[in-house]
Amino acid sequence: MTVAYAGFAREDAAASPAERPIPFWEWVLLGLCAVQMTEPLFAAIFVSQGVLEPQPIARVMWLPVYLVLTVLLIRDWRSIASLAPRMVLVALLAGLCWLSFLWSAAPGDTLRRAFGLSMTVAFGFYLAARFDWRQLLKLLTGAWIAMIIGCYVFALLFAPWHVMRDEHPGAWSGLWTHKNTLAAIMSFGCGVMLSAAVLDRPLRAWALLGVAGAFVLILLSTGRTALLALAAGFAALALFWAMRRGPVTMVVLGAAALGVAIIMAGGVLLAPQVLVEIIGRDLTLTGRTEIWESLHRAVDARPWLGYGYGAFWVDERGPRFWVQRDVAWNVIGAHNGWLEIMLALGRLGLVLVLAQLAVTALRAVRFGLDPVAGVYPPVLLAMTLVYSFSESYLLAQNIFWLLYVIVAAKLAIAARPAPGLLARSSAS
Repeated sequence: MTVAYAGFAREDAAASPAERPIPFWEWVLLGLCAVQMTEPLFAAIFVSQGVLEPQPIARVMWLPVYLVLTVLLIRDWRSIASLAPRMVLVALLAGLCWLSFLWSAAPGDTLRRAFGLSMTVAFGFYLAARFDWRQLLKLLTGAWIAMIIGCYVFALLFAPWHVMRDEHPGAWSGLWTHKNTLAAIMSFGCGVMLSAAVLDRPLRAWALLGVAGAFVLILLSTGRTALLALAAGFAALALFWAMRRGPVTMVVLGAAALGVAIIMAGGVLLAPQVLVEIIGRDLTLTGRTEIWESLHRAVDARPWLGYGYGAFWVDERGPRFWVQRDVAWNVIGAHNGWLEIMLALGRLGLVLVLAQLAVTALRAVRFGLDPVAGVYPPVLLAMTLVYSFSESYLLAQNIFWLLYVIVAAKLAIAARPAPGLLARSSAS
């Protein structure tokens, strides 16, 4: 259903874009698939304790996800395909990942990871086409509440497997391999559940309890970036809420946000050491700046097409050797989303990602006054921006890129409504 609103058309969240009712088994299977997109979950528990090797068990645990998604995607392939023209940049990025095996430093790994990325994108398209905003947030809230409960139950029954042992001893890693993974998952979950609390009154109590449980897990993980991302997401939610409340509220909150930004900018320029000590870091951001300096040299060696998707970190004797020699420790990731993209796909890939993010951001602003479509996208984009500077979550087979694809696709649907499964329309 499309309804005129503030000069543009939007999808009415009261009506699902799917013409078929969604059975309970589909809710459960899709929720489990979303949970497995976090690492995958059950492999991470054993890998974190050194019981099993990462690659073999992780690949096995992806197989049930691929099976479920393949069946669902075959069933609704027309709706998935119809989204591709609306999401040209995402489709081009997936195609470039596949094509990069031609110049990849590890062609086999590039093809395998390109397949995983394509399944993530297709999963996002499916969810965007099948569910409306409230249904999506309800599905995701259920998945996150299950993970939150799982973390606490796991800590009670299998202590001390829920904490890290060698690196960051005592920090909670929950059901995953690293404390930062737990913190990131829970911070993005807080964004999902806060948005669900705004949109879905019957779900509000459960969603807010979930936010509280997730926030405690962030504190137990000692993940400071997660707190910054959560603050950014909450600020975006408040700002767009103020936009819908009227110009006076918007101006007051905007002025307050500008004041905070000026104070933080002044701190960065005049007293950076004090600022980083407040957030518990040093001026190297826990060694990240040393990695970035070395990686810039690697990017300059292959500036336009990179080393192939997912190929840079595969072989210790390959391109990553020079980075490890420079920083003198076994680094296995860029800890920066933009650098990771340039390592994989060069500046061409970076331009495509930036263009896609810009399109989605503009659509989020366009629908910012919408009481349904304007709630979650600003939260997700703000949190994604914060994490893009410290982690390599962009353009990858994970829950974070899945959330981005869902939001980008839903906004694309709302920007260009179409008949059928994607957006049923009727007179308002």
